Amino acid sequence: MRISIRAAVLIAVAAVLAGCDLGGGSNRQSAVDEAQFVVEEFVPKFQQPVEEEENARAGLSAVGRRKTRVVIEMDGDFEPLLRAEIRYGNCDVVTSARVYLLNDVKHGKSETVLDESLRELRAGSGYLILIRRLNEPSAFAGLCGDLALAEEN
Repeated sequence: MRISIRAAVLIAVAAVLAGCDLGGGSNRQSAVDEAQFVVEEFVPKFQQPVEEEENARAGLSAVGRRKTRVVIEMDGDFEPLLRAEIRYGNCDVVTSARVYLLNDVKHGKSETVLDESLRELRAGSGYLILIRRLNEPSAFAGLCGDLALAEEN
């Protein structure tokens, strides 16, 4: 009896250390939920109408004084690989050239650390995140989120 109790305890401890959920539910937050600032609203800016619904959220957090961690999470019917970038401006008219290329959004997730301060990215000059399909005919079309509208978490 004593050996089986020890074995059960060892298995439970190993499962917890391995990150398994033992039925108590998951308390883990998404990477976006843990960010300092969150962009909740992404506006569709596609030239051709789309039938599927795509939702995105982006989180920005300072990494020291001079770097920013950008995480993107998507849900809905999205393509397995999307291009993500930061541009100057806002989502009313997406015309500016790319400032930073973010890591591609693969299966709904992306994480990039930029050599730019969070303060600068949130500055009044305005930046936007554009998430676009690789086959999109226009380089200025996609899901657009204004960094100036990011809310403090």
